Amino acid sequence: MRLRKLETVKVNGGKDYVMVDKRIIHSAENFDYNVKIKKVKYIHEIKTWQTSIIVEIKWTKDQKEYNVYEGTASETIGVGMVNKTSALENCYTSALGKAFGSAGIGIHNGTASGDEMIKAINTSKQIDKHYNLILENLKGYQNKYPDFTDFQNYLTDKAINLDQDQLTNISRIWNKAA
Repeated sequence: MRLRKLETVKVNGGKDYVMVDKRIIHSAENFDYNVKIKKVKYIHEIKTWQTSIIVEIKWTKDQKEYNVYEGTASETIGVGMVNKTSALENCYTSALGKAFGSAGIGIHNGTASGDEMIKAINTSKQIDKHYNLILENLKGYQNKYPDFTDFQNYLTDKAINLDQDQLTNISRIWNKAA
C-alpha cells in the first residue's frame, strides 16, 4: 500500500513527481501517522529557513510502535516565486514531502520536492539569462571595469550568479580583450 503509484505531475523535463499534498492524502487515508517539527532555524545572514520534520507512521493497525522518518529542507527568502511570500511554509512542506519520501511514499522519481526541482530549473534559466546578457554587453562592462576582479565584485554586489564554467569563459574572453 505504501509504495502504491500515486497521481503525478510532470516536472524537470517530463519526469513524474508526486506532490506533497497527494502524499499527505494517501497517508491520511491509509495509515496512522503523526507529524512533529524537530527543528526550525532562521539564518539571518543568508535569509534562509531550515526545517526538520519527523513523520511517525504505523503501517498496520496492529503495529505497536511507529516507524520514524525524517525530512529536512532549506528555503531562501525571495528565491523562487513561492519564497517571495512563503519561504517558511515552503520549507515546512518540502521537509514534510521528504519525510514521506524517506518512508517510501510518492517516490516514483526520487525524493526532491517539486518546488525544489522547479526552483533548480528556474535558477539555471536565470543564470543562463545573466550569462547571455553579460556576453551581449561585454564591451560596456569591460570599459566600466577594466580589471576582471572589479567586475566579479560587481556581480557579487548585484547578486548575479553564474556557474563556474560561465565565469571561466567570461574571464578568458575578458583577458583576451585586455
